[in-house]
Amino acid sequence: MIKKNWPEIKWKIKKDQNLKETKLLKLVSNKARLQLGWKQVLSLNQTIEFVSKWYKEYLHKKKNKEQITINQINIFKDLLSKKIND
Repeated sequence: MIKKNWPEIKWKIKKDQNLKETKLLKLVSNKARLQLGWKQVLSLNQTIEFVSKWYKEYLHKKKNKEQITINQINIFKDLLSKKIND
């Protein structure tokens, strides 16, 4: 999925058995959904697209991280408005 937005990216996965938090980190939104009425705005693909584009703009194109973030917040707000109005 990341390669779709950033075809030239390469990475290397290192297996480090000393990282104890990797066994604990799990994102579970059931409680937020049930108690707060939370609903996701972005799909998994959209989330990966946002993240990969952010890093590509910052690391590869050397753009200003604050401006990248503000631009993405504005895009997110537009998506949220559309979702609320649907």
